[in-house]
Amino acid sequence: MRPDRLVISAWGPYKDRAEIDFRDFQGEGLFLITGATGAGKTTIFDAITYALYGALSGQMREKGTVRSDFAAGDVPAFVELTMTHCGKEYRILRNPEYLRPKKKKNGKSEWTKEKENAVLYLPEGQIIEGVREVGAKLSELLVLDYYQFKQISMLAQGEFSRMLTASAKEKISIFREIFGTGIYEKFTQILRGRASDLYVRAAEQKHKLEEDVKLLLSAVEENSAQGRALQELTEGEHWNYGAIQECLSGWQMGLQEQMQENALLYESLDNKTHELTEELAKGQEINRKLEQWNETCRKLQELLDKKEDYLEKEETLKRASLAAAAQTKEIIWQSFCDQAKRVERALADLEQEKQKLRSERERLQVYSVNREQIEAGLLLWEQVKKTESDLAQCHRQVCEMESRYQQEQRTYLALEMQRDETKRAYEEADRAYKHAVIGLAAKLLIPGSPCPVCGSKDHPQPAAPAEGILSEEQLHSLQKELEQKEQLLLSQQQRVVELQTRYHSLQQQEESLGTQLKHLELAYGEKESLLSEKQVVLGELTNAKLRELLQEFDRVSGLLQSKDQEWQKNTEQQKVLGLQIAQSRSVFEDALKEFDFQGEEAYHRSLLSVTERSELERQITQYKERVAGCINLKEHLEAETAGWQPVALEDTQTALQQARTQKEQTRELQEQTSSLADAVCRTLASMKDKQKILEKISEEYGYVKDLDNLASGNNRRKLVFEQYVLVGYFEEILRAANLRFSRMTGGRYEMWRMEEASDGRSKDSLEIEVMDYYTGKRRSVKTLSGGESFKASLSLALGLRDVIQATSGGIQVDAMFVDEGFGALDSESLDQACETLQSLAEPGQMIGIISHVQELRERIHRQILVEKTNQGSRIRV
Repeated sequence: MRPDRLVISAWGPYKDRAEIDFRDFQGEGLFLITGATGAGKTTIFDAITYALYGALSGQMREKGTVRSDFAAGDVPAFVELTMTHCGKEYRILRNPEYLRPKKKKNGKSEWTKEKENAVLYLPEGQIIEGVREVGAKLSELLVLDYYQFKQISMLAQGEFSRMLTASAKEKISIFREIFGTGIYEKFTQILRGRASDLYVRAAEQKHKLEEDVKLLLSAVEENSAQGRALQELTEGEHWNYGAIQECLSGWQMGLQEQMQENALLYESLDNKTHELTEELAKGQEINRKLEQWNETCRKLQELLDKKEDYLEKEETLKRASLAAAAQTKEIIWQSFCDQAKRVERALADLEQEKQKLRSERERLQVYSVNREQIEAGLLLWEQVKKTESDLAQCHRQVCEMESRYQQEQRTYLALEMQRDETKRAYEEADRAYKHAVIGLAAKLLIPGSPCPVCGSKDHPQPAAPAEGILSEEQLHSLQKELEQKEQLLLSQQQRVVELQTRYHSLQQQEESLGTQLKHLELAYGEKESLLSEKQVVLGELTNAKLRELLQEFDRVSGLLQSKDQEWQKNTEQQKVLGLQIAQSRSVFEDALKEFDFQGEEAYHRSLLSVTERSELERQITQYKERVAGCINLKEHLEAETAGWQPVALEDTQTALQQARTQKEQTRELQEQTSSLADAVCRTLASMKDKQKILEKISEEYGYVKDLDNLASGNNRRKLVFEQYVLVGYFEEILRAANLRFSRMTGGRYEMWRMEEASDGRSKDSLEIEVMDYYTGKRRSVKTLSGGESFKASLSLALGLRDVIQATSGGIQVDAMFVDEGFGALDSESLDQACETLQSLAEPGQMIGIISHVQELRERIHRQILVEKTNQGSRIRV
């Protein structure tokens, strides 16, 4: 990367646009950026760094503070860098975040924030915009990150000397940023975490293994021999897993032998229990049969004692059945009686309805009888209403016509006045014109020509023309205006006459309608009085209402006729039902005599419902079945138990209970033994599996822990892994630095890395000491003088630059800037420093020194001068 042109605007002390063309210094080796302190030399350095990485070169400056306080509000703040990289030209435009004025509103100044932005113009014509996007693309192009670039190309003021006296911790931090060795620290942390994880897993596996044994011990009685033996083996912190497994194996074999013995004893007790159970069941069956025979005899006797009661129930059921047969006849008779009552109620209801209908018919009949008179009255009423409407409309037309007639008459009078005025004006103008004809003729006389009136050629006193006389054209125009107004007046007169005629016609029509209305109202009043005498209020009726009343009269008349027919039908039915009631009553009374009932009271006492008869019949049938069943069972049991005697079962039951108890105890003992044997087997198998896993984890932990100790600095050299890598970089940096440091000090000094830690407790191995060949001894770099320290710092910075370029794929940076630090050198040292820097300037490269030292201005002829004023700084090349 080589900068070609730099443009800065409103940047630091530069109030306006400033431009530097670095192509003027290519091939010249060293050039100097000089000026007074605070003039803005380092600002150029900052501008290049900001254009490339969006950050400033030094640690004391912030990019949010770079906008010039000298700049006007409308001057934009930005940096534009044109550079050549790998033979191609790139242009970068970048601005920081700052406040700028925006358009004024209501005469007030307002400010808005201009956001940070970056634009990259690629050689192919492509454009990339955005802070992140441009930063990513430049990092890809340059390969170097911000920290590496600062060490290679931008040796910032006060920072390149920081590495010389920095502590080991600070050096590690610096080198980690430059060489990206944080990965080794992460690797060390991974090893540490892996070792810790394996240690925890091993401890957990050991705990699980021992927990299984402890659970087994908690389930074993403390006074058992096996439990005591296992307890002794598990006492203490470190267990003998082999001895514990042998103890568990022996215990397992003993439990299996005990289970076989228990199985034989359980089988013997099971056979004995089966025999006693069969003997007890046989005795219980004999005793049950004998007890059943006794119980059957008792139940049979109880049933026989109830025989009289059931005979009475049979008689009651017989009488209830006869009463049920007679009840059917009663039901027929009663149904006829109920029908007769319903018919009687229906006749009464019909009589009431007929009375209401007759009243309604009489009310409506007056409308039917006087229908023609009512319709004639309604027609008169409609004619009255229509005539009133026509009269009102005619009256409105008369009023409107009267208004129009008066308006047109006023218009006529106005036109007449205008015509009279125009007529008077015309007549006066015509008379004046005729009087002035002589003057007009005299006006036409020509000297020496004959007069058209007298023929004389002499005109001693021609008549003078009158003043203010209209011309013939004006008089003609006034005559035409008069004719137009007379025509308008004539037209208006015709309209007035026409309206007057129509007005008189409407008045006559209005009088005619008024007379007609009086005749109609008189006829309607007579008709209304006539109908009122017949109880008809004509004013409450309309044609529609009349039609409804007539329809209602027809409906009521038809309904009354229908009710008369229905009443006649029910009367005939009532007569028939009277005969049927008498006949059915006779049949019912004959049935009572046939079934030997002494009157209706005895009949009703014998009546039972269907449910009651069914229940009574069920009780009788059930009684007979139970008696027959008891007799049959008694005879069967007598035959089966002939010669049997009750059996005593107490001894058999006692023996069976004892056998069952022993059997249950044996079963429980077998289950306990089996459960314990399974627990011992599972514990032994689990212990073997978990011991294998524990051994595998422990083996892996040993390897990983050794690596962790090696990488974490727990080794003979007290070096952590990252420091070991950094030591290699550091020694290469020192070798590269000594090539220049030795030459600048005349071969007196070399920088060496301290081989031993500064104290026994520290893992520090990045401290620097100098070998003084004048004394043959090593000493701390802090003992160097100011000029010697500058030489050492510059050599160290240049050595670091060489190593970074080598480790970054041999990247060639064609420009380098060194900021200040030369003020502490004497004349000879200054020559040596310049010579060293000049040696770095290969063809096509340039090295810029930023300094205000006067001696450098005398030694370096190519210069950029930064002038400081109270209005801001400016650049001169």
